[in-house]
Amino acid sequence: MKIREFLRLRRQQDAVKIIILYVIAIGVCCGFLIRDGLRYAQITRTKEEFKLIGNDQVLTDSKVQRVREIEGVTDVSYDVSDSVTVSYQANTTSFEAELLSEAYIQEVYGITQEGSTTTYYANTAAYKQICQSLSQDIAPIQTEELTVTYTSSTEQSQNTNQPTDSGNDASQAGGSRTARIVQVDIGGNTPFICAVGDPVTLKASGNLRIRIARQDQSQKVLTLAGNLSFSNDNALEIYQTQAKLDQLFIRVKFELLLMLACLVAAVTMSKYAVRPLEK
Repeated sequence: MKIREFLRLRRQQDAVKIIILYVIAIGVCCGFLIRDGLRYAQITRTKEEFKLIGNDQVLTDSKVQRVREIEGVTDVSYDVSDSVTVSYQANTTSFEAELLSEAYIQEVYGITQEGSTTTYYANTAAYKQICQSLSQDIAPIQTEELTVTYTSSTEQSQNTNQPTDSGNDASQAGGSRTARIVQVDIGGNTPFICAVGDPVTLKASGNLRIRIARQDQSQKVLTLAGNLSFSNDNALEIYQTQAKLDQLFIRVKFELLLMLACLVAAVTMSKYAVRPLEK
């Protein structure tokens, strides 16, 4: 049909005008469907981590294994929260670091531990906070790595429980040591710092850190972990995220159904309601 004939047909019959409105509605629905569908796919395919807080002071191997066997869980590590105080030139600051297994850090964050020096890996948000605190009254810190002296609550606790052979050893145990703080791209807008923990210290922890394959599995995993007497401080946030994801899925289905309904209506009207062009 030529454009001139179509314009004449549109002026003569209201059915053609309605079909045009249906076609416009199909285009709008298609745009929203693509936008929301891509957003839903991106969110569901995003891997997620969270900390499981155990009610047991010490976890048994069998209980950890049961967590590993939960559908959707890809990586598991014992998790110890460590209070760290660092000094750089004349400035001092403190932060919380998560001590994790070397295998977990390598698999999840792609970080390989180099050397024996204690290294804290900080995401961009955490590293920026540390640099701001340690650069007071001195030149701004521009490097992506810092060498600092530090004290750690976990190491101090270990040294307190270990007998020392001399006063010199005791003094060294309670003193500061050298560590590295390295900025790494491990994502997230929330400040996060981790380090490789001592296996013995980790084994004594009652908490776990896990990663799941898909974000839409988080509520299910959290529920199953709850059956094993684990809890999570961000449970409410996880449930709210899942609720928003469910709403997005319902919207995608509604947009798809609306687009199909408009398509069927347009095809039906063009077949049965449009009369031949009047001469």
